[in-house]
Amino acid sequence: MPPDLPLISLAFIILLKITNRFTQKRKAWRLIKQLIHYYAGNLAIKRQQSLTLDSYGKVQKRLWNKECLYFCNTQILPLLKKERLSSYWPRFEKRTLHYIERQCRKYDKTSARSPVFAKALQVTTKMDPLEYERLCAELLKQSGWKAYVTPVGSDQGTDVIATRNGVMMVVQCKLYSRPVGNRAVQEIIAARAYHHAQLAAVVTNSRYTRHAHQLAASTGVHLLHHRDLQNFTEKKTLATKTLL
Repeated sequence: MPPDLPLISLAFIILLKITNRFTQKRKAWRLIKQLIHYYAGNLAIKRQQSLTLDSYGKVQKRLWNKECLYFCNTQILPLLKKERLSSYWPRFEKRTLHYIERQCRKYDKTSARSPVFAKALQVTTKMDPLEYERLCAELLKQSGWKAYVTPVGSDQGTDVIATRNGVMMVVQCKLYSRPVGNRAVQEIIAARAYHHAQLAAVVTNSRYTRHAHQLAASTGVHLLHHRDLQNFTEKKTLATKTLL
């Protein structure tokens, strides 16, 4: 037996282990990416619902970060454990969170350009109120606003918060089959004060009562149809406000 055969055998075993570890590592990351791609649409919607703005226009990511961790703990980790790859999770955790964020942004941009998304911007009677809020937020984004749907149950009368060039606007969205009345205007006035916003608007697919128009005109609240949001700028709204 050659004297160096044990060393060669040891080197071969070490190389085999390194190769196997590298292969398993690549498999773990591939599975993680596949799962994120599969749920990209769901994650993008959750991101829109979870991101909020504080009273100073700063994006609050606490709910979104919590949602990402929930997704990792309930979807990614069980899959890795099933494939006996969970030992690789600590080195992929931070990378995974960044990848989720990138894929959500990519999904939003791709959807905004697609004919399907353009068709979805047409309000239908089947749309629920939350879908309508997301629609309004997307229309504001097309006009250059940073817009976020507020979390359910913590909106303080605000469905969408939007900022543009340092100006904050609070929006209440009303998907109605009847005219929108005074109450919506009163609620958004209170929301404007609560959030210390410069602008306030009520948006609907319907129309407004005469009393709603009167109260809005005297308090600087903008009464809009959702189609108005596509060309809605802070310069126009502030100019209108100064004339009141």
